[in-house]
Order: sequence, then C-alpha cells, then structure tokens
Amino acid sequence: MKKLFITLYLGIVGTLFLFLILANILTQILYFDDEAEIERNQFKVQSQLLQTLAAVDKQGINSQFKPLESLNHYRYQRLEKERLSWSSARWNYLKEKQAIFDLDDDNIIYLYLSESELIKATRLEENQFWQQVDAIDGIILQMLYLSIAISTALWLLFLHRKLARLNETAKRIADGDLGARAPTQSRLQVGDLNTTFNSMAEKVQQLLQRNKQLTSAIAHEIRSPVFRIECQLEMLASNKLDESQMATLGSIHDDLDEVSQLIDELLNYARMERSEVVVKKEMLNIEEHLSWVLESLQRESQIKFEINYNTTDLLVLFDSKLMERAINNLIRNAIKFASEHIDVYVTKSESDILLTVDDDGPGIPLDKREDVVQPFHRLDPSRTKQTGGFGLGLAIVSEIISLHNGSLTIGKSKYGGASLQLCWPQKKEEA
Repeated sequence: MKKLFITLYLGIVGTLFLFLILANILTQILYFDDEAEIERNQFKVQSQLLQTLAAVDKQGINSQFKPLESLNHYRYQRLEKERLSWSSARWNYLKEKQAIFDLDDDNIIYLYLSESELIKATRLEENQFWQQVDAIDGIILQMLYLSIAISTALWLLFLHRKLARLNETAKRIADGDLGARAPTQSRLQVGDLNTTFNSMAEKVQQLLQRNKQLTSAIAHEIRSPVFRIECQLEMLASNKLDESQMATLGSIHDDLDEVSQLIDELLNYARMERSEVVVKKEMLNIEEHLSWVLESLQRESQIKFEINYNTTDLLVLFDSKLMERAINNLIRNAIKFASEHIDVYVTKSESDILLTVDDDGPGIPLDKREDVVQPFHRLDPSRTKQTGGFGLGLAIVSEIISLHNGSLTIGKSKYGGASLQLCWPQKKEEA
C-alpha cells in the first residue's frame, strides 16, 4: 500500500509540474502580456517626452536620464542608429511603436528618439526593487507548487486509508473470516468499489456455505444405501457359499468399510468447518493421552516410536478428544511414509505448547506444504489403495488446531523427511 501511495503521489505531482511548465511555455508563446504592454506604453510616453526635449536641447537630454532611472529602475543609454545591426523593417517598427522590447531579452526596451538615434533602457537587475519583485514572484510560484503538493498528498492520504481498510478486509477473508465486509460509510468508500467488493464476498460466502451443506448432505445420504448393502451382504453370508464367493464378499465388505470411514471423516470435517464442534479445554497430563494414542498405533506399525519430553511440566491445556484425534492423524501420516524413524517431541514454554512429529520419509515438497492441509488433497494424485488415505487427515488436524487458536507448521525433519508441528497457546480465554 505504501508503494502504491508513493507511486500515485509522485505521478500526480510530476504531472502537475509538467502541466505548469507547458502552460508557462504556451503562455509565453500565445498569451498577451498586458503588464508588459502597459510597461511598453509607459516607455512610449517617455520616448515622446524625450523627443520633445531633444528638439529643444539635444545635449541637455542626457541630464534627464538620472531622474528616469530613479523612477523606473532602468538604466538609459543614448545610441546611434548605426550601432545596431537592425533591418529597416525593425527600425520602422520602432518608429511606429515608439518603444519596443528586445527580441532576446525582455529586460531591455528601445525608445525612438530621432531618425538617427534611439535610447536603450536596461532594467537594473541589481536594483533592490527588482530583486524584491523577483523574490515575491518566486515565493508565489513556490507557494503554488507547495499547495499543489500538499493538496495532492492529503487526497492520496485519504485514498490510502480507504484502500488500506479494503485491503485489511480482503486479508481477513483470505484468513478464513468469510463474514468480513468492507466499510460502506460514504467517507470510507472508494467509489463503488466497497459495495462491489462486499457483493462479491457475500456471493463467495454463500457459495462456500452451500458447498459445505452439499458435502454434509451427500455424506448423510450415502450412509443409508451403504447400510442397506451391508445388511444384504450379511444375508448373503448366511447362505452356503463356496470359497470364491466368500472371498468376493470379504472384498466388498472391505470396500464398504472404506466408504464408511470416508463418510465419518467427511462428516467430522464438515462439522468442524461449520463450527459445530464444542471445544472443552482442560488442564490435562499430555503424557497420559499421548502414550495412549502411541500404544494403540504401535500395534499397527513395526517402527519404534521415540518420545522426547523437553519439559517436566506435563500439564497442558487442550480438548482431550480433539487433540487425540489430531495426534492420531499425525502419527498415521508418519507411519504411512516413514522407513525406520518416527520421533515425537513435546516442548512447553510459558505461553505455548509445541508437539512435533518427525519421520524419515520422502518429506513434503516446499511448494506442496500449503496444499496438503486442504481437504482431499494428496501428494500422489493417482489415489490408489497403496498410497492410502482420503486426503482429509491433515485437513482435520488443521481444523482441530485452529479450534485451539493454534497453528500447524510443516517443515523438514533432521532425517530429511517431514516435520509436522502443532503449536497452541496455554492461556485460557477470558469468559
């Protein structure tokens, strides 16, 4: 946002300055300078006066230059016509106008005196009067530029604040707060952008809500036919079947069990997404619950689990049922990919508890670590039975740790495999 503000500010101020420069150039080319014309007319009168004096006393005219210099702040110099390499057209123009500006310098004015003489009037740059005039002109121009810069900065500052609020709302939505909306007060709106943004956010929220409801509804609806199929299989199993038929029935049973597990996982995840799960946090001994989970899973794996407690205070604030489910999913994920090592670490600080599961499997690529916590995402897109799982394990872990106001971090273990770390606070929320 700061970069946008600075870019807009410099762009607008630069454009205004360029406009002023071009306007000044065009003014000099096209605009009639009434002040210069008045000044020229004043010298025209002086020219006529000096011509009258020259007719009376040609030499005494020089004595009149000093009073005129004090009055007009110009230096007067009497010149012969031949000293200037003027064309006849230029001389005739001076004779007609009586007083004209120099073609290259506006600080010089020529006054007609006679057919052979003219007077050159040069503005006294070192004169205090003209220095004050130039200083005032400079101050006015600087004040104009400064006022433009300040007004532009204020306008951009207000715009920056409006866009910052809109950006903050977008971040909240990206972080999962789908109910966040941009302010709609007229003083905080950026045209129709806020209203359009809120309309988009509302449609996205409704779409995701319908998707969650649809997922839950489908899972519930599938349960009924699965149950009926299981009943029919039981009836078939009670009949006399040969060995091949019994093997087929067993395979069907296994597939139905897998479908039932998927439905249970899907419903659990849907309930967590809809915040229907009530979190009951208590101060419990994490060693007891962790040991119970590891003992039950040790029977399913030939890899020996290594447990390391980096604290003597094992009383931890958590929901036992939900956290056991999260730890179970992390260990099962490690069992699926590990070769020889699965290490579990528990570290406790004054404010947080860290539970880390390391393995020596292939690990999770850096560009896939955000994706694996999404529902139904698997590193192996083939989705074969050999790779196992439904792609909901880590998604459920992420939801559980979010319910504990914590986070799931995926990294690389010391073995080169995956390192999955849960971190959640130990301070009870105030009622």
